[in-house]
Amino acid sequence: MGVSHLVLVNENAKQIEYTISNKSHELEELAPEQYQLHSLYPNPFNPSLNIHFSLAAPGNVNIVVFNSNGQRVESVLTNEFLQVGNYNFSWDAGKNPSGLYFVKLESKNFTSVKKALFLK
Repeated sequence: MGVSHLVLVNENAKQIEYTISNKSHELEELAPEQYQLHSLYPNPFNPSLNIHFSLAAPGNVNIVVFNSNGQRVESVLTNEFLQVGNYNFSWDAGKNPSGLYFVKLESKNFTSVKKALFLK
């Protein structure tokens, strides 16, 4: 037997706003529908940069950081198999000089590059 109508009130009989969610439906909505490299944060950063991205399909992922001269500085992930979902990785640039850096995400047929400024 399901609930067709529900009204919640506080101790003064004032109606309270609420949301009822179906957990299985909620989990479906959390699965990303597209690949995306989100904004890098904080930006500018010192010394740690958060790299947040979404994967729409499982697969191998590479995250590489380049300096402003196009030289590879560090590989954050190398051919790492990840499932569908949202991920957050951190890069510590403490050993590197201040400057402009580029973060490149590659997975299957998706590539995205974002820039971040490191200030010491």
